[in-house]
Amino acid sequence: MTKLIVTICLAVLLTGAALVVGGRQVAPGVTQKGNSIQNAITSTTVNGATGAVTFTAP
Repeated sequence: MTKLIVTICLAVLLTGAALVVGGRQVAPGVTQKGNSIQNAITSTTVNGATGAVTFTAP
């Protein structure tokens, strides 16, 4: 029974550590891409007379 509890605690600890490390490596790239998309969307303009669309590509 003790081995089972230790195994479960170790698995939870390792899973948490993996999520923390993964989040540190993935989050900056996701944030940067999100900001690029946000800038492209907010800088988009449409000419009502001609229908021409201008935007900034990320």
